[in-house]
Amino acid sequence: MVGVSRRAFCGGLAAAVLVGTRAAAADEMPSALQAELLTRLAAYDRNMKARAGERVNIVVVVKPGDSDSQRSAAQLVAALERIDRVGALPHSVSTSAYAGAAGLAAACKAWRVGALFVTPRLADEVEALRAALDGADILTVAPSAELTRRGIVLGFELVSSRPKLFINLAQAARQNVSMPAEILKLMTVFR
Repeated sequence: MVGVSRRAFCGGLAAAVLVGTRAAAADEMPSALQAELLTRLAAYDRNMKARAGERVNIVVVVKPGDSDSQRSAAQLVAALERIDRVGALPHSVSTSAYAGAAGLAAACKAWRVGALFVTPRLADEVEALRAALDGADILTVAPSAELTRRGIVLGFELVSSRPKLFINLAQAARQNVSMPAEILKLMTVFR
């Protein structure tokens, strides 16, 4: 994905926004747009191929017993299943009930998870997840600038009905995520 033009990336992002915003209420990001952003951004991670191998395993983490978390995760999984590839790689997607940061980090390493999507209902667990995933080779993603600032690597949210992209560069370095400069220029950077 090296050498992407800003125009090409923004054009693809604009198309995703037009498809996704029809379902959006206020500034709630539709699942289809979340899936599109997750797969597009993951494809630019220079280390994704080495991390993933032949298939990108994407895990969506849900808060156990929380129906909103489970509903939004199911919608995101369905949207991700409609996408063919993450960059040049096929992908698989699954959900996991959150049972603690250390256990999740160990499972991600064992399952060779390429991308971990953290649902907003796990906001209270972000610092524990960040600490448990320090040194892990994994891309973490959340639909929240605040969660990104607190330790998730990549984030996005709708601001005035437009998607905004965020990256936590310090956490990206700790989790072996490397984005090209032309993509970083499109993001708000937390250090």
